[in-house]
Amino acid sequence: MIEQCFKEETEITNSSSENSMAVMLFEQNEYKEAFALFKRLANEAPCVQSLNNLAWIYLREEENMDEAERVLQQVLTFQLQSSFPYMMLGEISLFKQRYEQAKCYLQKALAFSKTQEATYNLAIAHYQLSEFKIAAETFARCVGDSGMTQLHEVVAWMDAGEHDKAKALLDGWNEDAYDYTGAIEIADVYVELGCFAEAREQFKKDWSSYVNSPYIVGRFGYTL
Repeated sequence: MIEQCFKEETEITNSSSENSMAVMLFEQNEYKEAFALFKRLANEAPCVQSLNNLAWIYLREEENMDEAERVLQQVLTFQLQSSFPYMMLGEISLFKQRYEQAKCYLQKALAFSKTQEATYNLAIAHYQLSEFKIAAETFARCVGDSGMTQLHEVVAWMDAGEHDKAKALLDGWNEDAYDYTGAIEIADVYVELGCFAEAREQFKKDWSSYVNSPYIVGRFGYTL
């Protein structure tokens, strides 16, 4: 993951040898040395590349969103030609439940590059803002077959009042798909749609192999 992010910024900014050295140290698991060099470069020679790299380290390795956000705000003062800082800021804003801000950042990220990560996070932002139809349409642009992302699309259509669209997606669920969600999860959504016969059939498929919580037992019982 980090190699891909650094490669993206290297192509855009013509990284210095020291930035390349910091990346190499990180890839060789020399984390303390790499982190120290990333911080020094961002302080002494701040540019899109050095600041993005440090922000990524704060976000992914240090799990320090506040510091990552602080560094990324510095990145925004440059003339950007990359989706990378906007994607990270969108992710941070989602985590901090600043959904309008997240939507703005992610839309800017997508203007540079139509990535799956930014598209999915934008769909989440729309959903949290109760923009259910737009959320469903955005989830639909994400790659996947009968997995959790598509199930999120179903729920968004349902919450948008488009029950026919939601049910049509569930009825066409592909059990052979690589990222197949599972019958119990599908059954739970069928219950929300009021499709109890379909829900019962799905519950029965995985009942003997699933760790059934009181919630799931209650949901199955409700369909009976």
